[in-house]
Amino acid sequence: MNKIRLQSYDGTNNYLEELEGRPNEYRLVTPYNFLRGGCIGENQHFIDPSGGPMIVEDEELVCYGDKSYMVVSISSEKGIGCIITLKEKQ
Repeated sequence: MNKIRLQSYDGTNNYLEELEGRPNEYRLVTPYNFLRGGCIGENQHFIDPSGGPMIVEDEELVCYGDKSYMVVSISSEKGIGCIITLKEKQ
């Protein structure tokens, strides 16, 4: 299973884990039970796990290993949690 380690500002081990059979969709995994989320403006969703980084739709997400992605969408699904859809940046 593909994992993308997120660049936290305090060393927290937040990462995205690819959902099997669902290309470009990842589940947010964090050691904490706290997650802030909301909208910027009318419909640009964001989530901000403890330790960061803040993940915002239609913005770049820079990860460890010098990989960067565009956040296509943020959603949630019962039994899975927060789902982030990414597109690898060229």
